[in-house]
Amino acid sequence: GLAGSAIDPWVSPHHGTIGMNRRRPAKFLLYGALSLSGILAWAGHFGLAYGVQHLICQSALIPASLWHVILAAATGLFVACIALVSRHTWSRNVFRDPDGDVSQFFTSVTLILLAISLFGILMTAIAGFMIPVCDSLR
Repeated sequence: GLAGSAIDPWVSPHHGTIGMNRRRPAKFLLYGALSLSGILAWAGHFGLAYGVQHLICQSALIPASLWHVILAAATGLFVACIALVSRHTWSRNVFRDPDGDVSQFFTSVTLILLAISLFGILMTAIAGFMIPVCDSLR
């Protein structure tokens, strides 16, 4: 077949398979999760910001005045997570490739997605602080 040839994009001529490594699928999954970590954090923050707000407004157990504290804590947590992943990705050669092109691509994509996700998290938090907590839900 095409495995090991220059046509197969998953095989490096210097180091064997680099992407869908058939011997190490966990490493490929780790690279994918690291690359998408910003998007996952953004989705988690978005779900928390709008989902928990509805629960707080409908619940008699939690006062609505705590919403801004919860939102600020969640935003701080998710921003810290993005900062840690960004630092880890930037400071270390996480995506190792003998050719350099694949690692440079994965590092660039990861950092761009983290920056976009950080912007999305901050905009969601700003909107959450600007809109009255439960008035819009009644």
